[in-house]
Amino acid sequence: MPDTLTKIGRYEIRGTLGAGAMGVVYRGWDTRLEQEVAVKVLIPGSDAANHPEEIKRFLREVKISRTLKHPNIVSVYDVDDDSATGRTFIVMELVNGKPLGALLKEKTLTFQQIVELVGQVADGLDYAAHRGVVHRDIKPANVLVDPDTLTPKIVDFGVARLESPNATQTQTVIGTPYYMSPEQWRGDPVDGRSDLFSLGAVLYEILTHQKAFPGDSLPVVMSSVLDPNTPVPPAQVRPGIVPEALSQVVMKALAKDPGDRYQRGKDMKKALEAALSDGLGQTVPTETEPVAIDRPHVTTMGSALKLAAPVSATALKATTARKAEAEWAEEAGQDEGLQRGRRKLGKVFAMLGLLLLLLGVGWVGWPSVKSALAPPLTLGVGILKQNLGGTSSLLRDGDALLPGDRLAIHVQATAPAFVYVWRVAPSGRPARMFPNPIMTPQRNPVDARVSLWLPSPNGERQWFPVKGQRGVIEFVIVATADPLPRLRDPAGLLRLTGKLKPDTEEQMLSDPTWLKEKLRPAVERGVFVPPPDSTLPPVRTLEGNSEGLIYRIRLTLS
Repeated sequence: MPDTLTKIGRYEIRGTLGAGAMGVVYRGWDTRLEQEVAVKVLIPGSDAANHPEEIKRFLREVKISRTLKHPNIVSVYDVDDDSATGRTFIVMELVNGKPLGALLKEKTLTFQQIVELVGQVADGLDYAAHRGVVHRDIKPANVLVDPDTLTPKIVDFGVARLESPNATQTQTVIGTPYYMSPEQWRGDPVDGRSDLFSLGAVLYEILTHQKAFPGDSLPVVMSSVLDPNTPVPPAQVRPGIVPEALSQVVMKALAKDPGDRYQRGKDMKKALEAALSDGLGQTVPTETEPVAIDRPHVTTMGSALKLAAPVSATALKATTARKAEAEWAEEAGQDEGLQRGRRKLGKVFAMLGLLLLLLGVGWVGWPSVKSALAPPLTLGVGILKQNLGGTSSLLRDGDALLPGDRLAIHVQATAPAFVYVWRVAPSGRPARMFPNPIMTPQRNPVDARVSLWLPSPNGERQWFPVKGQRGVIEFVIVATADPLPRLRDPAGLLRLTGKLKPDTEEQMLSDPTWLKEKLRPAVERGVFVPPPDSTLPPVRTLEGNSEGLIYRIRLTLS
């Protein structure tokens, strides 16, 4: 157990401050300098301790943090390997503070306190960015705050990156979903402005008591972050409470384009201070002034009677004479009137025919109109291989498999979608995995709040072993806004004529070949790799068009 550790290097262990999947942070005592410190140690036997990438990340935190000397960034003093335990550890400044999220649950902050606190964090990020360091995981848990002085300290530069014109960046998404910037989700290169976006999301949460980009699944959160119309400004979420000037600062920090945000942390700090000055002058209105609405003038029946002029006897005689003349003209031109009536009747039938034609065109053409208006469908997909220790890795097209490897398929949609999954054997024969009651009792449509895991025959997530003849195994995943029969027959003409029968629908579901011409191949928008202490599986974020998408991955069984 981690608490059995009593000493590491020259540091005495005097308690545990926190723990995660990767390591434990202890309260320590430096026997040489005689001062309290925090000691971060990898958990022995954990996947993180045995994983080279995690050790690299662990050491990267030291190298990066030791270059940063700022009152709002936790200082790192030392790094060493303990000969007695064989474990690597980091020695850091001991902060008398709580995570920002925990503090806000215990204490209500004034606008002035909020501005000063967030301004100091922005100042620390400005200092780091000026030295080419991007934190990439700014969130409430990584800001420790002294409960008495409200001085914040930025911690955990373990996922930080040193900016370099020669550095290569992959499309791996690293960070905490609710606070990640659009460029992080897309796997694009990031700079200090990405951290300011994350800080804006934190500030939004402080002011509104809700997340800027909520969601119960990764694709939903990603879609919200990338949506140009999100979030709702804080002043609209809490009208009359959040000052408009402060709300505008938040929205500028959360601009989707980095060029539209604050370019430096010090700029954001100045804007916060200016907004505080403006906000203190605002008052909350207690009454609503009546609003004058311009209305069109309407003449009522009473006013019409008042405006009507008396009818004279001369006018009445003239009217009677005109009536008699009209009756004579009608009798004289009865045949001509009959012809005119027939012509009018013909026009009516022509108009009805045109109307029916337009309705028919609309019926057939509505799917195209609907397709043009609807947003593209986004899907999170993970073809996963189980590793030793219970972890999973995300497979890529072309990866090799061995007999006995255990796989699973994980799917999440941003909106309710009809999902179909096939496994194509090396012989070319497809087998439907979903919908399939043998694989899972879950049915279509798949709700955005419920992830699809194959296999889960009893509602419990399981893995299926790879077996069969050697060759290429293909997995085909399709997601559509409408059921497949409607995709094949959008206007319903085949169903009306009886050509679309139940056995025809079953044939559609049995073979995905015809879908290759109907749906757009999925475009990969990024890869989400969850933090080490997360139970979420990694996924690829895929995007299609409004009708749906088709994703194919080929794996070689040797």
